[in-house]
Amino acid sequence: MKFIKKRKALAPLLAVCLLAACGGTGNNGGSKNPGTSQNQEQDSITVTFDLNYEGATNITQEVEYNDVAEEPATPTRDRYTFTGWYEEKTCEHKFDFELALTEDTTIYAGWKLAIAEVTFDLNYEGSENSVVRVDVGTTVNQPVTPERDGYIFKAWCVDASASSEFDFTTLINEDVTVYASWEADDGENWTLTYMWNYDDAPNNGVANKVKVKKNTKTKSYAAERDGYYLKGWYTEPECVNEYDFNARVSASATLYARWFFKDTFETEYVDYTGKIGYGYSGNVSGVGLICKQKEAMQNASNGYYAGWSYYEGTTYEFVINAEEAVEDAVLIGRFSAEAYDMTFTPENYTISVNGVALSYNAINITNVPGMGAGYKEFADFTINKTVPLKKGENSIKFIVSNHDRLGESGTMYATAPLFDCCRVYSDTKLSWNPLTDNVNGNIS
Repeated sequence: MKFIKKRKALAPLLAVCLLAACGGTGNNGGSKNPGTSQNQEQDSITVTFDLNYEGATNITQEVEYNDVAEEPATPTRDRYTFTGWYEEKTCEHKFDFELALTEDTTIYAGWKLAIAEVTFDLNYEGSENSVVRVDVGTTVNQPVTPERDGYIFKAWCVDASASSEFDFTTLINEDVTVYASWEADDGENWTLTYMWNYDDAPNNGVANKVKVKKNTKTKSYAAERDGYYLKGWYTEPECVNEYDFNARVSASATLYARWFFKDTFETEYVDYTGKIGYGYSGNVSGVGLICKQKEAMQNASNGYYAGWSYYEGTTYEFVINAEEAVEDAVLIGRFSAEAYDMTFTPENYTISVNGVALSYNAINITNVPGMGAGYKEFADFTINKTVPLKKGENSIKFIVSNHDRLGESGTMYATAPLFDCCRVYSDTKLSWNPLTDNVNGNIS
């Protein structure tokens, strides 16, 4: 494929000058040689837009020799996001529509999986699989426990041989098949009945029923309810005594879900007064630390996030009001990273509530594209499940508490995440005063 920069005005002028230099008049004083570029310019060029997946119908376009192709309407494809037109099938270099064409050319569509399919394979002859679609970068809900005559369901596994269980907290980034594992039912078992435990719940309030072999352990059922967080399963509707899933099942039981409200507090709406931000090759101030996501696949919850945080002491504070005091709120941070894989611990990234630093497991952000190579999607990371909130005003702070420089050059003077939002799950009403005017200006 040959390209030259398009310069329409220059070509005719250059041709006249060349004719004059050779003694031609440009009208009837010079001879024409067959096969010259003048004849070639009369030929058309075929441009093929290859949609680049099996079964797709290509688009063709005819353009004049030494002219540019016109970018067609954005194509669509089930479950995929279009990423642009590329020079090669492997989609490494974007095609430049300002380049003139001198020969037939094929241009290739690029795609990125947006919706993944999770297949639940019941893993025995004659069974029917079920398929669930989820957004890439999110988790899949655990389905209701399947039934099979003469068998007890054990777990969902990563392979047909049931070598290891599937983790339902895993982020789904590609099509996945999950396999059921079974054991023979000898009649020696108990039944756990899981109740939704809220008004007007479906299926007469029953979320799931599970048969468990006597004197064995079982795992909690990960029920999902829109807008709520499952805190745990309890032995009574009032949710006083939590069921112990670490103990062996000794009797049939009815369990009741305890639900927390889900509240999201956007980082772009906190106070940026006096903030200075540092990035790879410069610095910003105030609301300049707020970034607009570059592509939908970043999955920023409100389309914005806080960047430029690569400096020790950079702090994001959420001032939240609680209607009642609670002792076991769940705190979530929604993070991503750019250019480098990063790990955050209480030693290099402090998260505090009302001045008390929280303990939390390491936050590992891996498989981050290199500088300029794309974006890592945001994901929720559980910070702590027993966060105390007092009645009235509470302060939640996320603080860059290191000076671990990223890269040998530039101004990334500390290791810090891209910060989308803070989520708090609790059984009390929460409120705050978001500074929504922060994003009314020009956000890059």
